[in-house]
Amino acid sequence: MKYLRFLNKLGNALFIPVLIGVVCILIFKDELDSFQYGQTIRYSLLVVSVIALVGILVRTKNEKNN
Repeated sequence: MKYLRFLNKLGNALFIPVLIGVVCILIFKDELDSFQYGQTIRYSLLVVSVIALVGILVRTKNEKNN
């Protein structure tokens, strides 16, 4: 149960940074291609997005159960 609450809070906290990150990647696509760690930044944003989505799904599941 602790993990579900943790994922819920983490999903809430990461939602807006994920949106900002996606917009930045879309805007600065060409600059990231020339950047040495551009692929690493994309993968880290993907991992953070998955964590945020799992947190949102856990929250939605908990709301439906209550």
